[in-house]
Amino acid sequence: MKATPLGIHNRRTVRDLLLTHGWEQSKADAAASGIAGAAVYVSGLTGDVLEHLIGYAGPRLGLDVITGADWAILAGSMARLSAFARPWSAPAELVAVASTAGRALASETPGHWQTARGPVLLDRPVVIGILNLTPDSFSDGGRYATRDAALSRAEQLVADGADIIDLGGESTRPGRPDPVPVDEELRRVIPVVEDLTKRHPDLLLSVDTVKAPVAKAALDAGAAIINDVSALRVDPDIAGAVAEGQAGVILMHSRGTVSDMATSDHASYGTDVVGAILEELGEALERAAQSGIAME
Repeated sequence: MKATPLGIHNRRTVRDLLLTHGWEQSKADAAASGIAGAAVYVSGLTGDVLEHLIGYAGPRLGLDVITGADWAILAGSMARLSAFARPWSAPAELVAVASTAGRALASETPGHWQTARGPVLLDRPVVIGILNLTPDSFSDGGRYATRDAALSRAEQLVADGADIIDLGGESTRPGRPDPVPVDEELRRVIPVVEDLTKRHPDLLLSVDTVKAPVAKAALDAGAAIINDVSALRVDPDIAGAVAEGQAGVILMHSRGTVSDMATSDHASYGTDVVGAILEELGEALERAAQSGIAME
């Protein structure tokens, strides 16, 4: 089951979606023009679920419901859609649909993001400076792979206004060699984390890694955030390290391993790319929650 938010301010989004499901142009135009407010598209539904959905979302919640063989568009005010997207109050047959739709809908922006070294206020954009500590980075050619060069670059990023510096000791560029051993990644990253923590005690450091031992060592050395490009997939133990360190975590969408996630080997999304990505990020959120990582 997948859910995708639709931009109703541009009614062509709904019309084009209906056209992909075989609707005639005139009927698709009429249906799209009659929808107001926000909307969410849910696919992968069974006939029984669709029957319950039609009987509940329309008569009980006042939502507009357009359905097909295995999909539905739910539209209305955000208040009504939010009421639907409460799995604890939905009928048993619609709990999964409500939960999936809720993850797709825009939520209220939190006021802060909690990290291991204090909160990051989100009342303005937060600038993250990227510092690659690898000899084979695709973006800067390994210019900061030495300790002195890395520290000098970090000073420049701070001077330029970076709120957070994200340090990475393993490249994910296409065509890269085998994964970097843990010992080598630790050698590249930890000394820089220790030095920057001493020089800038208030500067928040993020470490880009998929390995639990690196994450734990980085947090022990003073890092505040773990940036996992696999969203806790590659190393199941990394979530526990983040939870234990009460760190902030960045969950990036990817497929495959570090060696091939930047290739097109796994880039098969069907007709609903956004829905597939939202579904997999939702699974990442569940992994985080089940491991004890607080939602904030």
